Amino acid sequence: MEPVRRFEHFEIRRSRQSTEIIPLNASFDESSFGELKSVFALAFYQSSAHVKLDLGGVKLLPLPVAMKILGFALDLRLKNRTLVLSGASPSFKKLIRFYRLDKVLLIF
Repeated sequence: MEPVRRFEHFEIRRSRQSTEIIPLNASFDESSFGELKSVFALAFYQSSAHVKLDLGGVKLLPLPVAMKILGFALDLRLKNRTLVLSGASPSFKKLIRFYRLDKVLLIF
């Protein structure tokens, strides 16, 4: 995979089968949350592939960010695409199961 776009807080890579979003910081603040919204919009509208979000390097995931990720997964599902999460924390996985969204997105 080669980088398609590199932002201040995220990098987007694209392959034939998926678009991968990689956070470059270990935590989220106001500016990175705003950029996340833009990155999600870019992945949603400029690609028809599944989206992979790599959370392996993220140590703290605030609740508004987690809810934005879950909303994005639902939006992708409406377009017959899937959000794949890798490196999600156990607490985020528990939140996904609590809302019964483990059938909407894939977790690795």
